[in-house]
Amino acid sequence: MKSMLKQLEELRDKYNNKFRNSNDDLSEASTEKIFIDPFLSALGYDPGDPDLVKVQFKAVSRGIKGAKVDYALHREGSPIMYVESKRLRSDLRNIDYIDQISLYFSSKKEVEFVILTNGYEYRFFTDLKDLNILDSEPFRVFNLNEINQELVEGFLSLFTPENFDSDTIKQNAYHWKLEDRVYTFLKNEFSNPSGNFLSFISKSVLGNAKKKSKQDVKKALCNIVLSLNRSDFKEIPIDPSPAPITKSDPKEEKNIFEIQSAKHKNLEYFRFQKDVIKVKDWAEMYVYVFKSLCELGKSKLMEISRDHKGLKINNNPDLIKAPKEISNGLYISAWNDTDTKIRYLKKALEAFNMKDALFIKLKN
Repeated sequence: MKSMLKQLEELRDKYNNKFRNSNDDLSEASTEKIFIDPFLSALGYDPGDPDLVKVQFKAVSRGIKGAKVDYALHREGSPIMYVESKRLRSDLRNIDYIDQISLYFSSKKEVEFVILTNGYEYRFFTDLKDLNILDSEPFRVFNLNEINQELVEGFLSLFTPENFDSDTIKQNAYHWKLEDRVYTFLKNEFSNPSGNFLSFISKSVLGNAKKKSKQDVKKALCNIVLSLNRSDFKEIPIDPSPAPITKSDPKEEKNIFEIQSAKHKNLEYFRFQKDVIKVKDWAEMYVYVFKSLCELGKSKLMEISRDHKGLKINNNPDLIKAPKEISNGLYISAWNDTDTKIRYLKKALEAFNMKDALFIKLKN
C-alpha cells in the first residue's frame, strides 16, 4: 500500500501536470472525483466505505431543506469531521461558505472539525474560541503544492482513523493557527514591507531610518525571502507542562467522581491534592495525574494497567497511540476520549485510595 505522502504527491503532480495551467472549470462533482476522493483515501477514509464516509450527509435535522454536507467522516459509528467541497479554483474565503459550514458544525455536537476545500486548497476549522461555534478563521491552511513529509507526519497523520484524537489536535490547533498568522504576516512584510517594518529593521541593523537605508533594507528583504529555507530556523519547543494558577473556588469545583460525562465540556482548572493547575484540555490533566501517581507507586500503576487493558501504559511508545511520558522511559496513551479518560482516572485514584484527591472546575 502506498504511503500517505506518496499518494498526496501523486495528487499534487496530477494537479500541476493537468490543471495548473488549464482553463478547465471543473464542476463540484468532477472536483470531488478527481481531487477530494483521492485526498480522503490518502487520509485513510475510503469514500466507498459507508462505515467511514457518508456522502451527502444530513447535517441539519430540521428547519432547512437540503442542508447536507458533502462528506461526513465517521469513527465508531459517529461523525467526527465534515468535509465541504467546492469546485476547483473557488475562493474559499467566501463568507457564504463559512456561514454554511458553521451551520453544519453547530447542528451536530459530535463533529469536532470541518475541512473546506476546492480540491487544491484545504482549510481546517474547529471551535477554539467558543465551544460548539465554528471559528470564522481556519487553524490550518495548505494547498497541494505545500505537501511534504513534515506536513504529513506532523499534521495530516493526526486525522487518520487510527490516530484521531480531538484533544490532541485541539491542543496543537492554537499553535498551528498562530504559526500560520505569523507566517502570513512575515511573508507579506518581506514581500511588500510596510514603512513601520522597514523603519524597525533599518534602525535595528543600520542604526537609522533614513530613506536610503530603508531602500537598501527593502532590497535585502526581497533577496532574503528567496533564499531562506525552513531549516534555517531552529524550532522553539512548546512547553507542554500545565501552568499553575493561584486562585481556586472550592464552591464551583467538582470531585472527579461526581462527573458522569464531560463530553463537549472544557476545563478551566483542576486541583490535585494541594496543587491548583490551569490546563488547556483534559489530556493535560490526564497525563499530569498519572505522572503524579507514577511517582507515588510505579509498580502499583503498572498493576492497574494490567487489570484494565484499555489503560495503555508501556515502556515502548511505539506500541501505544498518542504516547505521553509519565516517568523516565514509561508512557501512557492519551488516545482515549474524554469520558474514557475520566473513567480510567477514577479507577486509578480508587486503587490508590485517593478518591478525594482530584477536583475540577469546568468553564462556564
